[in-house]
Amino acid sequence: MNITQRVIIVIVLASVMISPSIGKGDFIQTDQTTYIFDVNESKSHPEWGTNSIDVEGYSFEGTSIPVGTQFTISADFEQSREFTMTVGETSRTSICSFPTIMGEICSILFIPYSVTRHPEWMLSNLDQYFGVFGPRILDHFYLDSDTANFLNDLVTSDFISTFRYSDEWTFTQNNGTFVNNTDIATFRWIENGCYYNTTTNTDFSGRLEYLLAYNQTTGILQGYRIDIDYSGQVEGIDIKYIYLQEVEISGYDLPQYGNSNLISGFRWVIFGTVVTFIATTAFIKKRRS
Repeated sequence: MNITQRVIIVIVLASVMISPSIGKGDFIQTDQTTYIFDVNESKSHPEWGTNSIDVEGYSFEGTSIPVGTQFTISADFEQSREFTMTVGETSRTSICSFPTIMGEICSILFIPYSVTRHPEWMLSNLDQYFGVFGPRILDHFYLDSDTANFLNDLVTSDFISTFRYSDEWTFTQNNGTFVNNTDIATFRWIENGCYYNTTTNTDFSGRLEYLLAYNQTTGILQGYRIDIDYSGQVEGIDIKYIYLQEVEISGYDLPQYGNSNLISGFRWVIFGTVVTFIATTAFIKKRRS
């Protein structure tokens, strides 16, 4: 079963099996509101053998939008998870649901693992997987209590027993934090890892940094930053993958990765990239019980 199938299964299971949240209710957003977002960075540069893509901008409705171009989100999330995203004169309507958000988070954390496990699929789907118009904007504009529980569970020691490590992966840093003692909650994931397998002629290393912030009162996204830089050889093929995107609600500045406010007083656990799928599955089982 490939990594895409696994993520799809997680999303389907979540949509039919997640029970109502225990504890905090859903966040309060009282009326139809339009939010303005800034796109400060957005680029993708994968190289796979002689194939490469180099795009700066973000993808929207089949075109590449220049970095710096704002977009708006219009929604009444108290009444519906439906939202409308508008760039210039073009709009699209979609649903901001917990299974969708969970799938997006998993897809980001899975990128290094999927490259090393399924290189033949990645090679044959280079354009589709990485996007010829630049990275798309992730749809997690409203984070409800289920999402908060999921982020918290990803970095809670209760899940350590479910983690499995691949012998080929080694990490000099692999940390997750969820900070929720202020109005703005922050989820952070940082890894510096290497995958080495002489049998498959694979030597692949780099870093992944993912930062997500949202308002705990309204549930509205405040911003996210994704910074991925991996390179090396996979099954003898020279590869390089750079993915950078920073999106912020207008007027908000994301903290830097090294900000000490993200670290002190919160649970900090070390685990492998493969944990994302396993922790998600454990989360679903936990919610059923």
